[in-house]
Amino acid sequence: MGETTIGVSSISWQKKVFLDEFAKVKVNKFNSRGFNTSFHECLKPVMFVARCASLIPVKGTLCSVEDLEYRTLSYRMFYAAVITIAMLMMSVLSLMKVINQQLAYEKLITLLYYTLLFGACLHFIRMAQQWPGLMTKWSRVERSLQPCEHLCNKIPTKRKIYLLVAAMTIMTLIDEFLSIISGINKGKSCIGIWNSVERYFKQSFPQIFSFVPYHEVTAALAQIFQLYSTFIWNFIDLFIMAVSIGLSSLLRQFNARLRLVDGKIMPITFWSQQKRDYDMLCDLVETIDHALARITVQAFFSNLYYICVQLLNSVNNMVTWTYSLYFWFSLSYLIVRTLGICWFGAEIHTESKKPARILRRIPTDGWNIEAERFLELINNKCVALTGNGYFSITRPFLLSFTGTIVTYELVLMQFNENGTLDSPSSDPCA
Repeated sequence: MGETTIGVSSISWQKKVFLDEFAKVKVNKFNSRGFNTSFHECLKPVMFVARCASLIPVKGTLCSVEDLEYRTLSYRMFYAAVITIAMLMMSVLSLMKVINQQLAYEKLITLLYYTLLFGACLHFIRMAQQWPGLMTKWSRVERSLQPCEHLCNKIPTKRKIYLLVAAMTIMTLIDEFLSIISGINKGKSCIGIWNSVERYFKQSFPQIFSFVPYHEVTAALAQIFQLYSTFIWNFIDLFIMAVSIGLSSLLRQFNARLRLVDGKIMPITFWSQQKRDYDMLCDLVETIDHALARITVQAFFSNLYYICVQLLNSVNNMVTWTYSLYFWFSLSYLIVRTLGICWFGAEIHTESKKPARILRRIPTDGWNIEAERFLELINNKCVALTGNGYFSITRPFLLSFTGTIVTYELVLMQFNENGTLDSPSSDPCA
């Protein structure tokens, strides 16, 4: 037959098959480049941003999973509660503004924005209660699998997440800077207000200064809350992408181990162990998906809604070049973030299906009942982030999502040609 049967026991097959292969690689060299780092350590910059933005209020160091602990009575929880209450207050003021304006379209956008942020704060507090258990389970899965990230990733997971955090932080700061510049120029259109600083704050926060007299302290607090809201909104997308990168990396490492025996005849105990490892990875994905369910749904709902809103606004004339620059940068950044969630999330599902290729190339003499069960499990199980079961983040979903946006833009262009779209209010401070 030309095939060699590798007779190993269920205890020693990993050492016989894998460790001999790993010995050919200079592991220390790869480790120095950041490969095979635990996911909890890879998440350091993400968790740092979360603590700065009062999200995921968990006590403990960013180096050890064992130190993680959630406490209801702690200064981190108090910090998170203050920001959550602030988002609630902004939502209530926006609602009052909408009622006074008789459901004005522009004010409804602000109401939904702060309401979603208030919900996000609650979701992350809820996740903080589960976070120590989630990271403990993730760490346990990592320890049970042979680390081989250097065999399957050109860029370490740690570096990917660090680059992602750096890129999104810079883009968020640019977006906020352009927003301030645009707001200053937009405030010049305010009627009856001569102070430039007052004009800026009143056009930025009409839901506040319609009910509260203008004061420098109130304006400063409003701007601080606005900065928090911007970082929270961006952090939702960042968090989902970082978790997706970690899960897809684990599945990619599992596939790299299987490729070492591609086309070889392996004993039934080998495939039994592989099936158990795959089951363990699937269980981890399902656990993380359950914890992320509400955040994932909110991320896609809010992003799709605001993409549609911005596309609707794109058919209106841009008053100034600063507003035009801010508008198109903000819209492009929002679309890139949304596509990033789809792309990194879809990698989980894609990697989960790859072991089937190796199983189909097993020689006839090496086919056994455990390999058959393993293949059946892969074909019948959908391993992906599902958004609370409403949708699964896969590559077809990415194409569908993109098609929805393009279709909406074409419809808006048709409506704009017919002159059926209204222009926004002329007084931004009203």
